[in-house]
Amino acid sequence: MTLASASPLFPDPAIRRALERFQLAGDHLVDHPLRAANPSRRRGDGVEFRQFRPYQQGDDLRRIDWRLFARSDRLYVRESDQDSRLSVVFAVDTSASMGLEDASGQARLHYARRYAAALGWLAMRRQQDFSLYALNDRPTQLLPAGSGRLHYQRLLARLSDLKSDGQWRTSVLERSLRLFPDRSLVVVISDFFAQADEQRAALHTLLRRAHIAYGIQIVLPTETDWPVRGQSEVIDVETGQRVRVDGRAYRQQYRQQMSVLLDDIASQYLGLGVRFCSVRTDTGVREGLTALLRTDMPAERRLLAKVVST
Repeated sequence: MTLASASPLFPDPAIRRALERFQLAGDHLVDHPLRAANPSRRRGDGVEFRQFRPYQQGDDLRRIDWRLFARSDRLYVRESDQDSRLSVVFAVDTSASMGLEDASGQARLHYARRYAAALGWLAMRRQQDFSLYALNDRPTQLLPAGSGRLHYQRLLARLSDLKSDGQWRTSVLERSLRLFPDRSLVVVISDFFAQADEQRAALHTLLRRAHIAYGIQIVLPTETDWPVRGQSEVIDVETGQRVRVDGRAYRQQYRQQMSVLLDDIASQYLGLGVRFCSVRTDTGVREGLTALLRTDMPAERRLLAKVVST
């Protein structure tokens, strides 16, 4: 057993088997209307050899040139020019609303960690660089870009340390864009309940900078079906605003408004070319990831996958 597999966030065998069929990439990279059509070249470990560089802890051992090691007694890895492999950026919302819990007592942030850990495993398997950012009142880089098993172990440790606090600010995502690597694939994991117009503007900027964006919306079952039956006071966990409501009278209206809101959020991001999926916490991570990554599923059907279980 490796240190990574000992982590409770390490994806189980069923999730790993499901992910083996996919890759974190997008055939819409050069076709998206907001992007230039010319692919950029970067250093990688593809077929066309570029140069040797000294081995760094966490590098994939398959890239070591053992003949050169035999001659020099030093470890070197092979680098090459490559067009398609992207650096993966995990941008996880850590605002206070991510601390809300479902009926099982698990916070929304717990599920965000699991999705990031599973996709991080996929990035590691595909030998992609990956990094981690926490988004609330300010962008914080928790893990710089790197690759390999040891780097994945660090990702799991940083994910385990995430805490929910503060407010989601769309301006934080915009400032984060300056920190993200060029031509990166950004996976935003959030409840996406911030102001829709501001989020749309931020994602538009993201795509103009030639990033691919994935969006995973984590929804609690109690958010799709109003749980309160009598008089109650509702408190916004991020702003502290309080509103008194009659739960029984408000229930049907709430369910209709929430359904419209979820559809609108998904439609906006799908319209921008974002691979977006909204999943409830009572939906398995494997099913949520499959709905997000399936390239044979039209955008409209990915939208319908937002509530796999009801």
